[in-house]
Amino acid sequence: MSELGFEEDHAVQTMLSVSFVYVPLSGSPRLAFHYPEPMSEIKSDGAMSDGSGGSLGDSSRVHSLPRAFFADFLCAKLQLCDAVMDITIDRLRFIGYPLLLPSSNPHSKPERTVQHDIKSFNVVFTVNRSELLKNRGPLHMPTACSRASKVIGIALRYEEMRCGYLSEQVALLKTGSYSHNQASSNHCNLSMVLTETFESLRSSLITRVFVNGWLEVSLPPPYEPIEPSDREPIRPYQTMLPIDSDISKLEALLPRGASQVVRTLLREANPCKSFQDLEVEIDIPLETLLMAAGTLVEWHLGIISETISKHNVYVVSPTADIAVGSPLYFEFEKFSGNVRDRRWSLPGLLLQFSAPQTLEKHRTALGGSAVLVMEFIACLIWLIRIGLVIQLKTYIHLSLFDYSEEERAAVLNEKYGSRSDFHSFLKLTKYFDGKHHVEDIMWRENCTREELFRIIDSYPDVLTTCVHE
Repeated sequence: MSELGFEEDHAVQTMLSVSFVYVPLSGSPRLAFHYPEPMSEIKSDGAMSDGSGGSLGDSSRVHSLPRAFFADFLCAKLQLCDAVMDITIDRLRFIGYPLLLPSSNPHSKPERTVQHDIKSFNVVFTVNRSELLKNRGPLHMPTACSRASKVIGIALRYEEMRCGYLSEQVALLKTGSYSHNQASSNHCNLSMVLTETFESLRSSLITRVFVNGWLEVSLPPPYEPIEPSDREPIRPYQTMLPIDSDISKLEALLPRGASQVVRTLLREANPCKSFQDLEVEIDIPLETLLMAAGTLVEWHLGIISETISKHNVYVVSPTADIAVGSPLYFEFEKFSGNVRDRRWSLPGLLLQFSAPQTLEKHRTALGGSAVLVMEFIACLIWLIRIGLVIQLKTYIHLSLFDYSEEERAAVLNEKYGSRSDFHSFLKLTKYFDGKHHVEDIMWRENCTREELFRIIDSYPDVLTTCVHE
C-alpha cells in the first residue's frame, strides 16, 4: 500500500492486461502485443497457456478468446474512433481509445509525408469487472485507463505521422524477437511503453514514458482526476503536503519541463508553515507559490491542507479503515520504526483523536517533551496524508441571517447600536452564515484570532459556533 492508502493487491487483481491492436491499410484487424502474457504463449488457435499445459485461471479469462476475434472485437469501426471505448463481456471490461491516422480520416486533408501501413489502432486495458463492483479495485481505475489509452495513443499517432514509428514497431513485434534493452539492435520501444504504462496503473504511481525515446507522456495515477475548475481556491493561510514523505521519489516523477518554482516548493513544503510563511522563507512571490501548489495538486503529487497549528482540532475520520487486520497497521509499523516512544501504536494514536481537542491540549498532555511533541506531529502528518484523521473547523452562525440585510441591520442596530464594538461586529456579520470558518474570516478581514473571538464572545445571544469538517 502507498502512503495514500492505495491497496496495490486489489489493483493487481483489478488490472488484467494491456493489448495493442491495429487495422492495416489492407487486411483484417490484428493483435500485435499483449502483456503480461508474452506473445510466444499464444497458441495457434488463439488460446493462452500458462506454460505447463494448464489454463491461466479465472482472472485471465480474456486469453481464452480466439486471437482473430480478440483483434476484430477491440478494433473499433472507423466511425467510432477518437472516442472512449468501454465494453463489458461477462466479468471482463475492455477500456481503450481507438484512434485513426489522419490520412484515414475522411474529414481531414491528406497531408501524409511518411508512408505508413496502419489505418487505425487501439491501446486496450482489460480490467476485472467483478473486482470493481466489489469496490476492491481503485474507484477511478476505468477513467485512468481511458485517459492513459488516449494520451499514449495520441503520442503514438504523432510519431507515426512524423517518422513512421508505429509501423516500424509493429513490424518488429511481428517477428516475435525483440528486447526492452535500449542498447539492443532489436529494442522495441512500443512494448516497453505499454508494459510500463500497465505496471504504473497497477502500482497506482504517476509515471513518465518516452515514446520513441524522446516524446514524454505523463500518466496520472488511478485516482479521481482533479480539474482546475473543480478545485477549491488555494488560500495563503493553507499549506501543501506532498503525497509521500520520500521527496526524492516525487522529484523523479516530475516532468522534464517542471519549473524551478515547482521543484523548490516540493522540497520546501512544510505542513507547519503556510504559503505566507514560505513566501518569506524561500523568497518566492505568494501568487507564484499558489500556482505551483495547484500544479502539484493536478499532478497528484501534493494535497492542500490547513497549516498545522496549536489551534487545530483533528478527529478520526468516519470512513477510516481501522478494523483489526487492516493493511494500515503494517504500514504504520513501517513508518514508525524509528519512533522512540512505543506509545505510538496505531490504535493508541487513534485513541487520542477519538474526541475533539486542540493540538495545544495534546502537547500539554505530553508533558512538554520536545522529542515527544516532534514524534507526535510526525505521526499526525502521516495520519493526515493517509486520510485517517480529518480536521474540524469552527463556523459561526448568526440567528438573524434569514432576515434581509436591511432588516438584520435594523434589528441589530436597535439592540446593540450603542456598543463601542458594534461597527466591527456589523462588518463581520456577512461571514456569520455558517459557510466561513475562523481561519478564512481572519484572512479575509486581516484580523487576529483574539480580535475575532472577542467579537464572537461579546454577542452570545445572536451568535452560535459550530465545529465540523
